[in-house]
Amino acid sequence: MRFIFAAASLPLIGCAAQPPLPMHSNQIQPPISTSATANGAPVANGWQPDEKLIPARPGSEIGPSRRGTTPDGWIYTYYSDGSGSVEPTAEAVMEGWSIGCHNDAMTDKRKCQIRSSNARLSISYINSKSPSSVCIIGHDYPGRFGAIRIDEASPIATNQYGCLPGGMAAKIAKAKTFTTRHVEWPYDENLDKKSESTGLGAAMELLAHMEANRGKLTF
Repeated sequence: MRFIFAAASLPLIGCAAQPPLPMHSNQIQPPISTSATANGAPVANGWQPDEKLIPARPGSEIGPSRRGTTPDGWIYTYYSDGSGSVEPTAEAVMEGWSIGCHNDAMTDKRKCQIRSSNARLSISYINSKSPSSVCIIGHDYPGRFGAIRIDEASPIATNQYGCLPGGMAAKIAKAKTFTTRHVEWPYDENLDKKSESTGLGAAMELLAHMEANRGKLTF
């Protein structure tokens, strides 16, 4: 199995080919050890009641963050630059979800993504509180179509860029599992990946909280 995690392979859907949503290296932070969750100062205006302000590590380029725990036990972290993550506990085997947001340098449009390289899925937002598209990471073989299957329902074919309308994100978040099929250049063969939907709903809610409170929270 070949995994190629590249933002350039995530174009947005539409009537014509759309440019991919750019992501900067400092916008999706690496997972942080859950052992540090107990550190930091409590905050009164967090997403969850146990949210704390975690100071920057000495000598690290990663700034201070806010961190807490969702009702179902997922560890979430977010930063002032619009990046964040929702990660399972150390004992879990499920994949986590990363969040990245920025303003387009040319259009000033607010662009955000929720993605998981393990689950092969990327959800894009463009100047909207609702997802604009759902794309399969790595689908880039010309003329081939991908597919997404939610639980045991019939698969839904994507467009040639491996994308579906953004409304699909809520359906995937409510499911137990989803399966993606994509084709990577230069190998003309189907590559399938079955993943758990757990944590995606929390990532979408965290993104909504981050955007609703952008510029209002202390770090």
